[in-house]
Amino acid sequence: MPEDAMDFQPDPEGPSSVMPARIQSHENALAALERNMHMAERLIDMALALTKPQDWTMFGTKPWLCRSGAEGIRRRMGISIEIIPDPDTRRQYTMFKDSDDRGDFIVCELTAKVSHPQLGSIEAFGFATTRDKFFGLQGYETIGEGKDQKTLPVWKPISEVNLEHVKMKAYTNLWVNSVTRFTGISNVSAEALEKLFGAGKIGKVAFREAEDKRDAGAVAEENKQAKRLWAICKLSCSGDDNQAKQLIAKLSSFEKDGKTVNGVTDVNKLKGFRLKRTLEDAEKGWKSFLEKNPDKKAFLGDALTEATKEGTGATSS
Repeated sequence: MPEDAMDFQPDPEGPSSVMPARIQSHENALAALERNMHMAERLIDMALALTKPQDWTMFGTKPWLCRSGAEGIRRRMGISIEIIPDPDTRRQYTMFKDSDDRGDFIVCELTAKVSHPQLGSIEAFGFATTRDKFFGLQGYETIGEGKDQKTLPVWKPISEVNLEHVKMKAYTNLWVNSVTRFTGISNVSAEALEKLFGAGKIGKVAFREAEDKRDAGAVAEENKQAKRLWAICKLSCSGDDNQAKQLIAKLSSFEKDGKTVNGVTDVNKLKGFRLKRTLEDAEKGWKSFLEKNPDKKAFLGDALTEATKEGTGATSS
């Protein structure tokens, strides 16, 4: 130890109250970071506390906040979402065609400014494509042999996908991304939600995997059945979409263990035996309808043929 240090006496008044500017700036930055981290943690806790188990869905191992949950957080926290129009078209969304080695597809994109009076603002994005597994997947095909063999998705052609569904999905994606990214809950873990709500409280969505035994041909046949079901219901309801949806819901409901399982209004969500049974019931009703209206039989028969032929577009929901 240096000799002059032996006589060193600590300042009886404590540390110096005058801090060098460089150090002061560093300390201020650390304090601000600490405050921001604490605020971010509180924001995450606050946002999660505003959700319920039914506001979340597990897609594989990743939790996804539903739009209803995102809207609940936005409304109660006073978060503003302002969609930024496309500078060229002035529409709220941008839609364009893209392609890869699997063919053409449509992309829909949206941008929004997300803000809060006390918390500042960010920019968020939302998008969807006709390659969405829910309404764009037709099936799978296996190509190659031996070690080179691989299974690839087969996507519906653009004409077979309802572009309104794509736009709706893009809006939902934007809304959820805006709220989750602004509040910091975009990467919340399944473990965190389990700790908050309890085990097994969150519903799950399972996509068909490549090992699904249904091939592209079987899926294409289901698509034809769904298109025919929608055409029959819509024609039976004089072209009214809402009435047609309610008819599909009625036809697709069934009894199980003494309880009624509600039907679905989206014809594209009917698969397998349930789709087949619903179409059979619709065909019986259609036949009876035509028998009661013989003067309309030829006209409606032609209308059904036209609505179900190849290239007429996707079924509606």
